[in-house]
Amino acid sequence: MIHPFVLFVLILIVFFYGPQLGAQEKTFRQWNQLQPSGITENKEPQFNFLRPPSLVWQQKLGPGHSMVLVDNNGFGFCHYLLRTDEVVRKFSLETGKTSWEKKIPVRYQAFNSEYAGPHATPAMVGNVIIVVSIDAQVTAIDVETGATLWNRDLCTDFGTKLPQSGYASSPMIGDGLVFIPTLGQSQPSETETYVPIAQRDSTKSPPGMIAVELETGRLVWKSNSFRSSHASPILVEIGGYPTIVIHGMFELIGLDPKTGRIVWTQLLRRQAADNVSFTPVWDAKNRQFLLTHGYCENGTQAVAVSRDPSGNWSTKVNWMNRQLKSVHTNGLIQNGIFMAINREPATLLVGIDAATGTTLFRQRGFGKGNLVQLGENLMLMNEDGNLIFGQIGNQKFTKSWKVKALDANAWTIPTVTRGDVLLRDSNSLKRFQFQKRLP
Repeated sequence: MIHPFVLFVLILIVFFYGPQLGAQEKTFRQWNQLQPSGITENKEPQFNFLRPPSLVWQQKLGPGHSMVLVDNNGFGFCHYLLRTDEVVRKFSLETGKTSWEKKIPVRYQAFNSEYAGPHATPAMVGNVIIVVSIDAQVTAIDVETGATLWNRDLCTDFGTKLPQSGYASSPMIGDGLVFIPTLGQSQPSETETYVPIAQRDSTKSPPGMIAVELETGRLVWKSNSFRSSHASPILVEIGGYPTIVIHGMFELIGLDPKTGRIVWTQLLRRQAADNVSFTPVWDAKNRQFLLTHGYCENGTQAVAVSRDPSGNWSTKVNWMNRQLKSVHTNGLIQNGIFMAINREPATLLVGIDAATGTTLFRQRGFGKGNLVQLGENLMLMNEDGNLIFGQIGNQKFTKSWKVKALDANAWTIPTVTRGDVLLRDSNSLKRFQFQKRLP
């Protein structure tokens, strides 16, 4: 089973975002360099993606499923478990050599060894990298030196209750603030039914999300409480109004990034569901959010959100499709097709017309995995360690190549940048590189 970290995850997830965004509806790159869909806007035609990448170097790595970051100066950043500490490491992308290591003592161990280590993918802007440990410690680290700038403990400071697999939501940075899900009320039992946010007593429960200053960690705002999930937040401008959006246990929720006020909600399910973890995908063309959940009878839903000139919000479910129910994997939209892997027992790659909700294709032979867009192409990393590449048409995915790149429990979305592919599983970190095209 793929771990809830993959949200998103989150979430998610190299430096570029692929969908064509309208003038008034766009995802903010300045708010967070990490995007939840694992989509890259490939501007490098000099690399030949039609042939498998070659291994450049590999090294041992401790447990964890946090994604690898790459900055613009030739350095990478990884986050893993080493005995009773989580370690954040800066390394040379060229050689893999360590520049610095930061150890963060952790108090919580996952109930299952497969879930050991950090799950949340860090966020980075300027000279600051923000990491969140499995026990919900938020640490700001100086990118150049590895020194701790500040630390906040979500459990101690805000009453966060950890789920059995630990903290998994990824932070988001924007406008000098760090936005962090605090999980609100603890994970409910599957027998719990929906209660509207307005009818809940938020004074007795932790906030659903907080915002702190990037430079100091000082609390700026905290939201009302809402039921927790493993999903990560995204920030989208809708009708000229920036909105933080998060997939909660029962609702899709929109918050004002300046105040933390909940400005809209859309009910998704009335019964609590296990392991809600899918980070929504913004479909700018149709002005809707696409999300899916494997343990909810509604499957995949498209939620339209709009704001009129008077400031009134409205939401509605445009369509539902029960042929795609994804668990702990990501999704993306490419050329108007929403794609994700359907949950077991039939692990199918499913493509849905984003405008209508009509199923376009369902294909076997991929296993559970996460998707990355490379220009007009698609790459999939499955949990067995196979890297698969091909092209998407209206009726099917056409495979170009498949290589064994990692061992089992390869649950982390690849990081793709400048022709490099950084892959990790629970034991190793590897750098692959695509060949350059001939002149």
